[in-house]
Amino acid sequence: MVTRNSQNTYITTDTNNQVLMPAQPAFLATHGATTGSVTGDGTNYNVIFANEIFDQNSDYNNATGIFTAPVTGRYLLNGAVCYSNLGAAHTSGSTYIYTSNRTYYSSIMNAYAVSTGGLLGFTSGCTADMDAADSALCVALINNGAKTVQVYQSSYFSGVLIC
Repeated sequence: MVTRNSQNTYITTDTNNQVLMPAQPAFLATHGATTGSVTGDGTNYNVIFANEIFDQNSDYNNATGIFTAPVTGRYLLNGAVCYSNLGAAHTSGSTYIYTSNRTYYSSIMNAYAVSTGGLLGFTSGCTADMDAADSALCVALINNGAKTVQVYQSSYFSGVLIC
């Protein structure tokens, strides 16, 4: 079965009823290069994931780091931020996903105490209710020290419309 208009195929199924939806909003972007001294003093840093691995519906802006929902629905969003250059004073930190409707926090913990040699990865994920034109972004936050913490290149942000 194929459902399409004159220009695009929206849904295809094969003889085993496996479904492919090539126009379904979905994206994955990575940070690409380490960004230096962006947080550590309580500064919220809106991470820009400039390297798009895929962006099926062109809804992710790799210049701003913002995903804009094209339709109302439930979106599975995931962010992973790897921090480097943490010091002993950096005793609180979090990675969170901010949307137009609410903020989804990951665990807030003593960043330096759980780091390995000043390196730490925080993940945040949620199923977000988003209306058409709502936005989402991934934010990095480390507190209580100097603004010396870097966002490491292996960080990523992803999302997909699930229903």
